[in-house]
Amino acid sequence: MAKEDLDKIQAELKAAIQNHQILVGKMQFDPQNPSYKKQLHDLQIEITSLDDRQ
Repeated sequence: MAKEDLDKIQAELKAAIQNHQILVGKMQFDPQNPSYKKQLHDLQIEITSLDDRQ
């Protein structure tokens, strides 16, 4: 894998992890929000996918 590709994946992974952390913080105030739950699930899938691509 080219360094540029790896750098791009790592940047996407960093952004997804940051979004995940923000969402976890929001869920502390509204843990039953279905939108937050779906977004969290989608981010977890994205993070796993990006991790597998590294």
